[in-house]
Amino acid sequence: MIGVPHPTADRLVGAYCQLVEEGVAAAQITTRMVADRAGTSVSAVAFHFGSLDELIAAVGMGAYNRLNRERLQILQTAIFAHRPEPPPVRSVLDALIRPPVLWHLRGDGAYGVLMHISTLLSTCRDPGRFRALEASMQPHRVIMAQLRAHAPWLSEAEIGWRVSAILGIRSQVLRRRYRCDAFTGGRLDLDDPEAVIEAILDLAVPMFAAPDAASAPRHRF
Repeated sequence: MIGVPHPTADRLVGAYCQLVEEGVAAAQITTRMVADRAGTSVSAVAFHFGSLDELIAAVGMGAYNRLNRERLQILQTAIFAHRPEPPPVRSVLDALIRPPVLWHLRGDGAYGVLMHISTLLSTCRDPGRFRALEASMQPHRVIMAQLRAHAPWLSEAEIGWRVSAILGIRSQVLRRRYRCDAFTGGRLDLDDPEAVIEAILDLAVPMFAAPDAASAPRHRF
């Protein structure tokens, strides 16, 4: 019954999110704990979602869908602002990184949910349980198509590699800020979302510049 609006299902999703936002570790969250927080029975989880894993997948999809809607809204605004020409690379990449940076630095609880789901995916012995979350990659592919228009000398795989690297930079800055502070001597204000976004874009945009003889990639794929 996933995807069918129902007050009890909504309470279960909300209860799981509350536990995450309170810092309860993924391994400690049980079906009973979620049901008690939602004020319902354990059997309600099975009835509305099938299992705790499917409830977690629904929570993750809700957060990812919201994040990706914001990404696509920013991208669409850039497309309309620059048509008939494609939007600049910087505007396209801004759509990719701005929402998660803003969520994190402004304390949006949904970012904590995303990090929780990311931890589950990286530690789960059977990631296939959360296979539905792969659908959240479609907005990334829309962004990659825009980047390909600017950098036709790169293959689709090479575009994807660069997008993955940019997301890695973003994660490193947001989740390992003590290291970034140490490397930069504290000169980049990691509490200023605009400063963080612009600094990441300064690194990312040149990845799609036309190479010359000295900067041409040595490994193509």
